[in-house]
Amino acid sequence: MNQNAVELKNILAQELNVYQELLKLAKDKTKLLVDRKLTELQVSVEQEENLVQQLVELEPLRQEQVMAITGEPVVKLEVLVDKLSDESIKTELIDIGSKLREIVEELKVINDGNQRLAQV
Repeated sequence: MNQNAVELKNILAQELNVYQELLKLAKDKTKLLVDRKLTELQVSVEQEENLVQQLVELEPLRQEQVMAITGEPVVKLEVLVDKLSDESIKTELIDIGSKLREIVEELKVINDGNQRLAQV
């Protein structure tokens, strides 16, 4: 099994966990914005900043593994998995990538709504 692919899967799984936490916070922020609970909102924003920092720290690690597999630091997941021979790791990477895309899209929608609520 390709060790770089395993490490990449672990990094993407960590990113997925962080995005899941960000999504939970975003949903909580909606209620806090509606209820105008500004103190709790500030705590939520600080937690969000910590999670974003975790993503910033994971980014170069992810790029390093992608570079080791493909020769480029940034490629589409579909291109990356084509370079791998192990079907189980391919499946796991595709699954994590799909979940990441879904969560990021949902997070974007909720954050857009929260932005509008904050402006009211």
